[in-house]
Amino acid sequence: MKAVRLAVSISLGSLSRDYRVLVSPPGGPRVELRRIGTGGDIERAAALVRDYDGRADAIGLGGVNLAFCIGRRRWAFPAGQYLLSQARRTPVVDGAGFKEAIEPDIVRKLAQSRGVSFAGTTALVTSVLDRYPLAHALSQAGAFVLAGDPLFALRVPLALPLGAFAAAATLTMPALRHLPLRFLYPRGDELRAAEQAGQPGMGRAQPRRERRAPWWLAAWVRRAQVVAGDFHLLARFGRLDLGGKVVITSALDDADVAWLFGCGAALVATATPRLERCSPAANAMEALLVACIGLPPAAGDRPAGLRRAWRELGLQPYVERRPRGGAGVG
Repeated sequence: MKAVRLAVSISLGSLSRDYRVLVSPPGGPRVELRRIGTGGDIERAAALVRDYDGRADAIGLGGVNLAFCIGRRRWAFPAGQYLLSQARRTPVVDGAGFKEAIEPDIVRKLAQSRGVSFAGTTALVTSVLDRYPLAHALSQAGAFVLAGDPLFALRVPLALPLGAFAAAATLTMPALRHLPLRFLYPRGDELRAAEQAGQPGMGRAQPRRERRAPWWLAAWVRRAQVVAGDFHLLARFGRLDLGGKVVITSALDDADVAWLFGCGAALVATATPRLERCSPAANAMEALLVACIGLPPAAGDRPAGLRRAWRELGLQPYVERRPRGGAGVG
């Protein structure tokens, strides 16, 4: 048995956000977790999958989905399937298992331990296609959920109620899943171009984030008391007024947290734990769990297995309230 197991997150995101941490959970083996960005280069990502196949205990894919899911409906995404096909021996995950098995529980935890009431609120989810289980959990907790997929992915000034979006997705996803990845998610080269000298993003400034977001996006964000979903989609178009809002997101480093509080967020939460200076993305966390327990990604009891591993390893979500006196939106 390996003394230290290896989980690798191969991301189409920016190279500047790479990290390497050693995780020593009290209930499991030591795991080295690496994140390797490729700046939007899918062929570079494919080469890395081939390189780590058989060497890593689990591989996570970041910035790309193997499939988009709404409830039981599933639409395979060609770019993700291409990367999956490059591995023959090592399990490859995209975070969907973590988003289904672990992430929705953050809603209950915020209600029970932080006194957050979702009943009667409006929750804007940046991409329901990417996080349907979280959107469903918010709806079950009493929130009116708006799907922000048209806003954040397609740049269409429209958000749809969860039920209406699910119906529309059933009709449109057979075609939309073939759109180039850059239309659905910020590319690594797009993110890197926004990162110039000074903070955030592992020590580099991102001037695009300091510009105000377009009015058509800001208007929808203002309607919500809860904003949830991938951080890169949330910050994609610039600075938003998050005054007093609860933000449930993912893949944050210290500077990202500071940016959210600088935009006025009252509380920031990620379902993934804080590991040194960052909260890993869902794909990295799922890869870490699979590396720990050796769970076949196609196992029928996969969600239950991931939940069991999460409990046994004693991992906890990251939740932080806005510091007193923190600056709001400028």
